[in-house]
Amino acid sequence: MTFIPDLADRRFGTGLSPRVAPPGDVAAVLNRLAGPDHMASRFPIVSTQEIAPKVADLRALQRARAESDAAEEAYRAVRREMEAVRHASFRAHLARGIETPDGFRERLTHFWADHFTVRARNGLMRHYVTPYVEETIRPRVAGRFADMLRAAILHPMMLLYLDQVQSVGPNSPVARDGRGLNENLAREVLELHTLGVDGPYGQQDVRQLAELFTGLSWVIDRGFWFRPRYAEPGAETVLGVTYGPEVSLGAIESVLDDLAAHPATALHLATKLAVHFVSDAPPVGLIDVMTAAYLASDGALMAVYDAMLRHPAAWTRGIEDGPGVAKVMQPFHFIQSA
Repeated sequence: MTFIPDLADRRFGTGLSPRVAPPGDVAAVLNRLAGPDHMASRFPIVSTQEIAPKVADLRALQRARAESDAAEEAYRAVRREMEAVRHASFRAHLARGIETPDGFRERLTHFWADHFTVRARNGLMRHYVTPYVEETIRPRVAGRFADMLRAAILHPMMLLYLDQVQSVGPNSPVARDGRGLNENLAREVLELHTLGVDGPYGQQDVRQLAELFTGLSWVIDRGFWFRPRYAEPGAETVLGVTYGPEVSLGAIESVLDDLAAHPATALHLATKLAVHFVSDAPPVGLIDVMTAAYLASDGALMAVYDAMLRHPAAWTRGIEDGPGVAKVMQPFHFIQSA
């Protein structure tokens, strides 16, 4: 392996800087990532807990605005305040990549935020997207995948984005016409977040996992909430493992941990990281060593990154030295680099 400092900052960071020297070796890249998150402290982003009261105010005023001019004026004032917060968060997000000596952390935050992608379904919920990434993804990019998986799946934005808050166990005490089981979250967890689209699961696993997820909910004035009366009664079996005897938050955490530890998850994540950072068609040898590192370390992401960065394929020169190689910067990263 031949480590190339300038390529490290371009391929695995946010670009070369006249103020920050590129890392000298793989250990330097990983040591920066393992150390304190200085950019998060320097350019803070609002949290879900901080933003929730304002979102509640905005929702209440949205309902009352037709009743009086005063409510309409108050609604517009809070909306302007919220937009200012969103713009400040975007500026902080951009500034982190520009100022950081730890570009790999910024790139990994983008990668995992895309892996666990969410999207606001209405104007109110868009204020939660950036805090979601800040709380669930960024603090865990150097940790265990299982911990990130738990945090992302149980976050309000994920529950809202995939309609989990509307899912009700078909045999639960509150089941009634017009409300039933929603498989969106279960399908995405298996197909996108863990095992992969070609993973060893079937429709019955999706159904059973969806029933296991019933009870997961969130309300704006209470936060995360596990509702036993909405949960499907009895145990559920996913990939041959039975979780129960009743649906509970503990059973849900157990199935997520087991999915995180599955060999198919290791292969899926290793392949996705290699494609994102190294090549659209990464060599099998690179994926093999990354998969092995994941399984040997109980899903420790630092071990996977180490395996990727120490493989010769990571340091094959790319499009920056001429045409013919497929990897280029995404627009946001191009702006940060510029």
